[in-house]
Amino acid sequence: MNRQLVGASFPEILRRVGNALYDPATAEGRFVFYNVSPLARTGKLDVVAFGRTPEEAEEALAEELPLRLGLRLGPVDGERKNR
Repeated sequence: MNRQLVGASFPEILRRVGNALYDPATAEGRFVFYNVSPLARTGKLDVVAFGRTPEEAEEALAEELPLRLGLRLGPVDGERKNR
């Protein structure tokens, strides 16, 4: 749940996520959303992230998704910070 997403529509979320939304036709992308009905009212939605490892998927949820949703400023589209 994120208060910044209260009032957001699901199509808007999909637009923000862009090409990182999983496409079953091409098997590209990494995010799958579900249970989105509370989104506009509460800012809550559920998401699964795909990665080559569990750590990569967790990083996508913690780092990439907030950037794509506009909840944090920084690079997106595959640009990663050096660790």
